[in-house]
Amino acid sequence: MGMYLGMYFDEAPKTSRKDIFDYAEEFQKLSVSLSEGRRLIQIKGRRRSGKTSLLLSCLNELDRPFIVLDGRAFSSSPQVRREEFVKLLENTLNGFLKKEKKLRRKIVDALKHVQGLEASTDARVSLRWGPGPEDAVSISSIIDALSHEAIQQKTTFVIAFDEAQEFRKVMKFDLTSILAHGYDYAKGLQFVVTGSEVGMLHNFLRLDEPQSPLYGRATVEIELSGLNEEQSKEFLEKGFAQIRLKVRDEMLESVHLRFDGIIGWLTYCGLKAMEKKKLDKKIIDEAAEKATRLVALEFKNFLRLYKSNRYSVVMRNLAKGNTTWADLKRAVESREGVTIGQGEITKLLSNLEDAGFVAKGNDGTYFIADPMVIEGASKGVI
Repeated sequence: MGMYLGMYFDEAPKTSRKDIFDYAEEFQKLSVSLSEGRRLIQIKGRRRSGKTSLLLSCLNELDRPFIVLDGRAFSSSPQVRREEFVKLLENTLNGFLKKEKKLRRKIVDALKHVQGLEASTDARVSLRWGPGPEDAVSISSIIDALSHEAIQQKTTFVIAFDEAQEFRKVMKFDLTSILAHGYDYAKGLQFVVTGSEVGMLHNFLRLDEPQSPLYGRATVEIELSGLNEEQSKEFLEKGFAQIRLKVRDEMLESVHLRFDGIIGWLTYCGLKAMEKKKLDKKIIDEAAEKATRLVALEFKNFLRLYKSNRYSVVMRNLAKGNTTWADLKRAVESREGVTIGQGEITKLLSNLEDAGFVAKGNDGTYFIADPMVIEGASKGVI
């Protein structure tokens, strides 16, 4: 059998364990948590750290029916209408039904009594979204119907919310209440949430706040970190071996230094080298250029939520190196020629931290962890 090419250097999320580099401990923890029936699991990590790949690969290996709602569909929207969310749910449910051929008819029969849901003869569903909330499909009833069918089949279904913090934007809709209902009453379901904007995910779920619907629920946390230098080089070596491309050690070192241990950026560079059938400084620069355009778009989406030029001032100062709170305050004041309150600077940094653009070191200074974000800020595209 020929070697499978492009296994590591594939931009699409991985769906098989053999295609995932490392993360053996995290894979095992997720697999055991699902096998033990844990009700709510969080997968956290920086952007492009491999959360979706870990999730899909593990679910496929367990061969458990699963639904994944992709919050990235809403990443560029400051607000999401109920109609948009219901359409996403409808499309995701129909994809689930198409995939689960053996259970399709039974699942549709379980769903057809749900308020605001219509089932067609070809085993597809359509969901109502309005005009008012009382006319919309009952999400809790969908949860209950799926749970009932899972129990009938002596299994559990997994419902995952990928980049779950994006669902906080859905207007007049409280996903945390739905999750709490499912946790308490839908014993045939397990829930997984992933998030790269870890602070925003925390603020969305509010597991430690007494007024939150999810307060007090037990959860499993799995955190993905970047690759260290040794792991980064090993990933690149194996990736280039898969595409039968010989690369000098010094070029592997250059890729690691440029992109750090962020597996998504290493993949970008490997893919570009695969296309050009070589790896040199020009190709590394081209991959970095593509990466900075992507982070610039992500920062633009962030600014749609937080409309202030001060964020760009902060980021461009942080791109120069670790910086104190006081230095950042002076930089913003110097830019605007006005005294700014302490609370405003703290709020700016807190929002940037929550979104994953900025981190705080043990020494109290602030810094940008992603080298491509640093390049983007240095070049003025952020």
